[in-house]
Amino acid sequence: MRLAGVVDGGSVTIPRSQVEALWTERTPAVVALGPGAGAVVLWPLEDGALRAVGATCTHLGCAVRPSGEFLVCPCHGSTFASDGRVVRGPAPRSLPVYPVLVGDDVIEIDLTNARTIR
Repeated sequence: MRLAGVVDGGSVTIPRSQVEALWTERTPAVVALGPGAGAVVLWPLEDGALRAVGATCTHLGCAVRPSGEFLVCPCHGSTFASDGRVVRGPAPRSLPVYPVLVGDDVIEIDLTNARTIR
C-alpha cells in the first residue's frame, strides 16, 4: 500500500481516513516524501499506534520495501526488522525511526527527531 502525505518543513501529515485500513489489514504502507526526498514505511502496532521507519537502506541508499514483517533492500539483500534494526547485512546501521502522533483527524510524522535502535 502507498500513501501520499503533505510535507511541510520537518513533518508529514496524512489524513487519518487514509491510514485506517492499515490497522484493519495489519499491513504497512509506504509514504512518499516527495521527489528526491525518499520515503518512510508506516507500520500499524497492536495498541493502535503507528511506527514510521525510514525507507532508505543504510548500505548504499536503495529504497527498501516491506516484505511480510520485514523491510528488504532489493539491491544487496539487507533485511531490517519492522523497528528498523538490521537483521541481515551488508547494511551497517539500523534505519531511522520517526515519532508519530496519531490525532483524531490526521497522522503526523516528525522527520526532525529520528532515532535508531541498535
